[in-house]
Amino acid sequence: LQLKGLKEMVAAGKFEGIALHAVISEPGGSDELLARLKARELEDLGFPLHSDPEFKTLLRLKDDPSKEAPLYIKKLMECEKFKSQTSVPYKNYTMVQPALVVYRKTGEIQQLWSWMTGPSKDVEPKVEQTKVPRYGMLVGIRPISMDIPESIKADRNVKLNFPGILKIIKEMMGPAGKYICCCA
Repeated sequence: LQLKGLKEMVAAGKFEGIALHAVISEPGGSDELLARLKARELEDLGFPLHSDPEFKTLLRLKDDPSKEAPLYIKKLMECEKFKSQTSVPYKNYTMVQPALVVYRKTGEIQQLWSWMTGPSKDVEPKVEQTKVPRYGMLVGIRPISMDIPESIKADRNVKLNFPGILKIIKEMMGPAGKYICCCA
């Protein structure tokens, strides 16, 4: 759901000089993901969208590149029960909860964010409805899209948003109050 905001920011030149890429763990390939977004009236993002169901792009440990960095939370998405908005049926897959990794041009990591960092770092269990003291539900904690390019340029961590439950429900409802599956 943050893709729309990122698209608008790219169009406005906010990411000038920054190579923005979005990675989604849903299978089907990038073309299928773009077709599903188009069915939701979201197309021409202005930045690459990658399908990575095998988690090849996840940050790895330097000591042991065969292991993922302890940054990611995964969840089985049972999407087969939903009707696809394209000719390709949905498949169940393992979703990676939101994460942000910013690399410098040198390959060095500039900043990291996920539910395993910041105010949600010590909160358990790591499921959407878990309450984070002073912030609300875990599912609502996410980077402020408008702050991503500014944080990169200022060499600081991105500011976080803590929307209330009503905003989260509104986002899930989509246009005309129609429920949107979490499958892209």
